[in-house]
Amino acid sequence: MNNDLRLKITEMVKRSGEGHIPSSFSIVDIIEFLYRKVLRITPETVDSEDRDYFILSKGHGC
Repeated sequence: MNNDLRLKITEMVKRSGEGHIPSSFSIVDIIEFLYRKVLRITPETVDSEDRDYFILSKGHGC
């Protein structure tokens, strides 16, 4: 899964001509783990007030 995310990051940076691949790659594993194992958010609960929220403040990793 994380290799798929890294490929998407690479494709998005290539398409846009901008981005910071190393910064994005460095947080892929953490974010993937949070969304799969910790955070209470799914496509079905995205509008629920009871879901978790994730705020990323690592600007170059966004």
